[in-house]
Amino acid sequence: MDNDHEAHEIAHTILWDGIKDSLPLKTQIEKLVEDNSADIEPDFLGFLGTYYYLSHIIPHDRIIYDMGCAYGIQAWFFRNHKKYIGVDVLTTSFFIQPNAECHTMTIKDFLAQHGIESPHFAICNYVPHWYDDNEKIVRDNFRHLFVFYPEGGDDGLSGKMEEL
Repeated sequence: MDNDHEAHEIAHTILWDGIKDSLPLKTQIEKLVEDNSADIEPDFLGFLGTYYYLSHIIPHDRIIYDMGCAYGIQAWFFRNHKKYIGVDVLTTSFFIQPNAECHTMTIKDFLAQHGIESPHFAICNYVPHWYDDNEKIVRDNFRHLFVFYPEGGDDGLSGKMEEL
């Protein structure tokens, strides 16, 4: 089993074990997965391994900015942090925790309209270059951050979606 898959499996198990006794949380996730507009599979749930490990190394006094959060299910791993703020341009239904808020807009628009609170930590994980150079925007605006997207080609932008 490779490290990425193993980390995801561990995080997936921990998430389900953590919410199985909370009907409201379990219902939220099931609704998101079953929703016809949701583009996530029950066994996927947002690259959970990365978020699980980040939640253990990021100090709990930080506000977590999850730029490109999809449905924000990974917010559960940050339930003990000061606040979780998710931003996604395509998602209108989010997993909500008591310390979480989510916004449907581009990362650039979010930063222009809301700014950044401190102390913070930004995550930009597997966010494609569909609307902006999201990695650059996050790197230019946050001091403490984790950014990852696999390179798709020589230009690094092979995942870029043309505007409709």
